[in-house]
Amino acid sequence: MNSSKENNPILAVVSSSGNQIHFFNTKNFERIGVIDSPVTEPHELCFDSKRQLLYVSITYRSGFYRNNPEKSHEILVIDIDQFKVIDIIDISPEFAPHGLVYNEKRLIVCKC
Repeated sequence: MNSSKENNPILAVVSSSGNQIHFFNTKNFERIGVIDSPVTEPHELCFDSKRQLLYVSITYRSGFYRNNPEKSHEILVIDIDQFKVIDIIDISPEFAPHGLVYNEKRLIVCKC
């Protein structure tokens, strides 16, 4: 993804067994930002380049595939120019969002 501030390519990486999202400059691989997720175990990323927003699915509260006692129901919305969570979308009663896709109608679609 590209930051609109500097038009530099940025790599976003989740720590799916923790609670952080890291951002790296792809030219020198220097870490340029980190966000502590308000909900543990961020899982997948989807980028809206027009609005500079990163969507992060929170699939489980703990565990991993086939070993997850509690499933989650949130999608974080991150402003990548500020490296800040600006919203949390609660998809209840659905749970365990996977496969985020941002479509041409400006909708986030996920599989639960």
